[in-house]
Amino acid sequence: CAKNISEGGTALVFLANVGPSLLVGLSAPYWFHHISYRYRMLMATTGMVLSFALVAFNSHGDTGKSAVLMWKLLGVAMGSFQSGLGEASLLALAGKCDG
Repeated sequence: CAKNISEGGTALVFLANVGPSLLVGLSAPYWFHHISYRYRMLMATTGMVLSFALVAFNSHGDTGKSAVLMWKLLGVAMGSFQSGLGEASLLALAGKCDG
């Protein structure tokens, strides 16, 4: 739930969740042909692991409310990046399959 990350900043969580995926989707045609499918999936896997780690390890932090919020939002943004990259890569790869 977005309120678990930021009480009053639900819009911040929404932007962190939508923005990176949208940017990947819009910019993909310009750089996807330079990066192999294997490397893109490795980047997506790394992004998801980082997303889980950033949100989980900062769930109970008392190092300062703004610092903890920043790390949680970065974790949400990494998950969004992973989602956009993985979706676009796998859709492009599915177009190469005969079926």
